[in-house]
Amino acid sequence: MKRLFFIAMLFAVSFTAQAETINEAMEVLKYVESEHNPAALGDFRGDTPTAFGILQIRKIAIDDVNRVYGTNYSHQDAFYEDCAEEIFQLYTDYWANKVCERSGRDATINDIVRIWNGGPTGYLQNCTENYLEKYLDYKNKLYICKDEEKSEMYNQWQVSNYNKTLYSHGRYLYLSV
Repeated sequence: MKRLFFIAMLFAVSFTAQAETINEAMEVLKYVESEHNPAALGDFRGDTPTAFGILQIRKIAIDDVNRVYGTNYSHQDAFYEDCAEEIFQLYTDYWANKVCERSGRDATINDIVRIWNGGPTGYLQNCTENYLEKYLDYKNKLYICKDEEKSEMYNQWQVSNYNKTLYSHGRYLYLSV
């Protein structure tokens, strides 16, 4: 009985640790993708943005989530942080499980980051290596405390006054919502 309890506790601890790691990775990706701005518009084709919200979600990722899980997310949902997080978790969980099926190993956080950038086989593509490096740079620069204190980058968006205007920062366009 003690052995069964110990195994159950070990599984629970490892599952929790992995979930926290994925959540931490998602927080870093919010900075990589949009400098933590839920109103971000990015990756323009002409005058039309193709990536939306805090995690810069593309329509193809939303379509994938809707197909796999039978959900009904729209591209507008990417502007709502909670929905964007759900879409991220569903998308990356599905494709991380495919990594396991294809290669016989668990997907790492680095694999998940590369999948987020390059799609289902992003973890295999050389073109996602620069994105992974950018992620690792942001991860090293960000310091996220457990007691709600955030890094300077996080705070710049929390104290910012949007005033319902359109403005730019880096390669992104932001619309106040």
